[in-house]
Amino acid sequence: MVVIANIQRGESIPKTDACPSNFGFHLFDHGTAITEIAVRKSTMTGLQNQYDLTVDRGDKQYMISLAENLSPHNFRQYVPILSNNGYLSDEVFETLLENTSAQKPVIATVLIANSPLPSEILDAVNNSTYLSNGHKKQINNYQNGENARVLLEYQISDIKQDIINIEGEIINNAINNDSIPEALTQAIGYFSSKSNAEISDALNVYNLTVMTDDFQAAENILSNLRNMSVNLSTEERDEVTTFCDINDIYLECIGDTMMIDILLSNKDFLFNAARSSSPLYSAMAEILYSYTTDSAFYEYTPIPFEIITPRSINIIDDANDETLSIFEVFPNPTKDVIYVEYDFSQIYDDATKMYLEMLGNEQKENCKFGKILIYTNDAKLLMEIPLENVFGTTQINMKNYVPGQYLLELIDCYGNIQVKKLSKK
Repeated sequence: MVVIANIQRGESIPKTDACPSNFGFHLFDHGTAITEIAVRKSTMTGLQNQYDLTVDRGDKQYMISLAENLSPHNFRQYVPILSNNGYLSDEVFETLLENTSAQKPVIATVLIANSPLPSEILDAVNNSTYLSNGHKKQINNYQNGENARVLLEYQISDIKQDIINIEGEIINNAINNDSIPEALTQAIGYFSSKSNAEISDALNVYNLTVMTDDFQAAENILSNLRNMSVNLSTEERDEVTTFCDINDIYLECIGDTMMIDILLSNKDFLFNAARSSSPLYSAMAEILYSYTTDSAFYEYTPIPFEIITPRSINIIDDANDETLSIFEVFPNPTKDVIYVEYDFSQIYDDATKMYLEMLGNEQKENCKFGKILIYTNDAKLLMEIPLENVFGTTQINMKNYVPGQYLLELIDCYGNIQVKKLSKK
């Protein structure tokens, strides 16, 4: 545990030592741990290669370009490429949803072909002001399960977590066996020798090096950390820099009985750092600040890593069917003649045909455009009228039929049916 010196007595600040284990001797084989990590890294490399080749067909900028330039002139060429079985990046999905030049059914076709969608993209679909409610409803009907790209990301994330857990065992072994120099040396050697070392690896090397009492080496690591932070975002760089500043103070104070002035001069800085939620330096700042107030506490906060959150599905209940045609009947009620106005232009549009094919609807054979059926109120068929044009107005004479209620059906060549009631005077 951390031993707090009484500054009022002029005693020195000791370094932070590991707490003795309460769980007895823990058998640990460093070599086995390294082997396990190597196996997992090999598996992760294979999955990462699969990810790089599969997601966006290995060329994100090209796929973004297709999504951005998708239009009525090229959709037959672009849609098969964009239909990548769910392996599209969020950037491609977002570009597609921002494209208001492409036909709505074409965008819906691409989204359905890549369903189930990632949760953020499904939310964007449901919040879209361009897509119609009917298309949103159909897209939501295909959201059972998990997105293929996200599943692959889960697999990679799980292996990363396994590696982090094993590395945690290496650190714990070094801390709990700090009386055995080999444990610390092996742990420092592992994290120092990692290829493509990250900030977290350098932090582990620093913390372990401090335990060896090699404070000059620890100072060199802090200097290296500052250099590594140059390529980080501003927020991350500031966090690492503050960590280094606090630990510079800590290293300067270790073993020196006259360092209370340094702590007092940095009291406000340490107080603000201690109040921070940063897992990198808040605990150390609390320890150093405690010396200036003659009180002590210690808490360890592990370095967090990104976790992929599960997908949620929002279903649109109030949605319109965008595949239905125009269908009007007038006058209604009527004494004899009625006019049926219809328009199949939308459903027989090439973009909608592609969309309907994606939904599994095929155009029936020997059907030119559709037909009108007239039934009695008890479902007896009275008349069937084939339609010869994609749109128009058909005149029907009801003069010879008795007054009462009738049903008119408009059926297109995909089997979509619309029904209207007719009153005969």
